[in-house]
Amino acid sequence: MFFLISKLLGFLLNPFFWMMVFLLWALATKNLKRRKKFILASLGILWFFGNGFLVNEVLILQEKQYYTAQTKTQTHTAVLLGGFSAMDENTGKARLTESGDRFFQAFKLYQSGAIKRLVVSGGSGSIKKPEIKEASLIRNYFVESKIDTSRVIFETESRNTHENAAFTKALLKEDSLQIGIVTSAFHMLRAAACFEKVGFTVTPIPSHFLSDQTRPYSIDSFILPSATSFQKWELLFKEWIGFVVYKIKGYA
Repeated sequence: MFFLISKLLGFLLNPFFWMMVFLLWALATKNLKRRKKFILASLGILWFFGNGFLVNEVLILQEKQYYTAQTKTQTHTAVLLGGFSAMDENTGKARLTESGDRFFQAFKLYQSGAIKRLVVSGGSGSIKKPEIKEASLIRNYFVESKIDTSRVIFETESRNTHENAAFTKALLKEDSLQIGIVTSAFHMLRAAACFEKVGFTVTPIPSHFLSDQTRPYSIDSFILPSATSFQKWELLFKEWIGFVVYKIKGYA
């Protein structure tokens, strides 16, 4: 149930959804004053949540503590959190998504020997195809690419960050409680809190930064709405709500 509710919230927290609701109300109402208010509200949402300047400044606040985090770590074990790949419907094999930098950072540490063991934690994030496990897709990729998997543990059942932590804890021995976590920078705060809650000592290994600390703003950033900005706000809302819910449920 918690998994289904989280998926529903992800849809309802999309600012584009709010904009469409106001537009539909504007079309449905016969009151001209109310219609004008709904149209103005939808335009306000379009400008605010499509504004590249505003979302980047908020993301900088979310991610700035990880800008200087060490990506070269001496921790024995690193946990790569899922959400960076999906199955390509055409080939049936793994493909990287927009969070693919998680994989690149973890793979670099693994191949260089900076970490001795890698845990790939990720089950199915799909309601329609729960049989497709992300960690299994990555295991197939490793095998097909002839990459040594003797130092890799594939955790295939977790569906959210809480389960990433709990199921990883169940797989690792007591002498492996100091770990590095590889996940997107905007997600690191909640992820680290979940792993610390189950007893791990966490070294953040951030990746996939959504913010740009150089602030490369132009006139377009302030005036023209961007679909990418809408997507970033959606991720932020899901992350903030997720953190609050996890705190209430005692997951973080």
